[in-house]
Amino acid sequence: MKTRYLPSYTKENFDLFINHMAGRGNKDKRIQLVMGHPWINKTRKTLHYYPTCDFFNLGLTTDQIETLIQYFPERFYYTTGLNVDAGLIKYLGKKYHDKFRLHLSIVTFDPAIRRKMMNPAIDVNTLERICKIAWRPQFFLMYFDKEQFIGDLDILNKYSVNNEGSFYIHKLYYNKLSPNSVKEYSIHGDHSFRSIVQYLKLNDRKLSAISKRSSFAPASVIFAWRFRKELKELFIGCRGGSREAVFCSTGAYPIIKKIMKSMEVIPIENAIGGCVDFTLGMTVRSIIMKLRELFENGIILRRMYLPGSMFAVHNQYDLNGDSVEDIKNEFPGLKITVIHIPQNILRSTLSLNTCYRYYQSHEVNHHDDEAY
Repeated sequence: MKTRYLPSYTKENFDLFINHMAGRGNKDKRIQLVMGHPWINKTRKTLHYYPTCDFFNLGLTTDQIETLIQYFPERFYYTTGLNVDAGLIKYLGKKYHDKFRLHLSIVTFDPAIRRKMMNPAIDVNTLERICKIAWRPQFFLMYFDKEQFIGDLDILNKYSVNNEGSFYIHKLYYNKLSPNSVKEYSIHGDHSFRSIVQYLKLNDRKLSAISKRSSFAPASVIFAWRFRKELKELFIGCRGGSREAVFCSTGAYPIIKKIMKSMEVIPIENAIGGCVDFTLGMTVRSIIMKLRELFENGIILRRMYLPGSMFAVHNQYDLNGDSVEDIKNEFPGLKITVIHIPQNILRSTLSLNTCYRYYQSHEVNHHDDEAY
């Protein structure tokens, strides 16, 4: 795979973008290039991926920033705090009180972790000041261990209450190229998450009802458990039988295996590697390899079921630009059903109460039938 970067920002590019948006309205998908939400597009056999960008490092002037706020109100403006002027944040918050909102990707204030994980040019004192003055911000935190997480809350929770902020609490993913330090942080964080959830639940009143101001993105298996009833309904049309199989992500496998007792459930390792275990990383190539293995061992499938969420590019292609047609071309006798996964599942976050109930249901036996 080759990587080619887009040309750097220029004044002409900005003016062209604004003129385009003025002519076609805010519903144009290219809004996401400016607002910083990841977006993947496909032309021929080339994938164009526009990752989340640090809004205040695009080279925009104050006038241009204000123009964007006017065009796209009630959007989160993503920043890590790099090169951000607290005075500008205060000015924008005062002038655009109901329009300007920050997504502050803090990750953590822990100095040891920041030295290894974060850009050293970020002024932590300025970042904390921004957390204090921003109006209705979203604080993005990751959990590395319980002590680190409680330390971050001690800094941020009062600000969150005073400025009507919210918390977005996320696990740390690593891939096959990540350094060992990231892998170790991620594994340790996963092991600590249960105790973090219990701490938040037991201290909810003391923390000013943090459960109402927080959302979570933990391990994929917890997401699958939360939507186990919805997933079961999605599989109602599956016929079942010895020559049929459901292909799913490794994260959802334990739950789907419990739901689909009468069918073969086959987990597909994520192409990204590491602890990435959700359907976006499933690829047609990895599925073809698994089918070859099955056929070579005499296991001939008649029908297979795939999650539609693995085809994230135009609802047709995976991250390699491949589609279901590539499977059909190699296995023409195999019937393929793509199961559509609703957006309310794909774009969901979890509440503190949901995470707490998950661990309650798994206290005695992690495979307790009653939990499903």
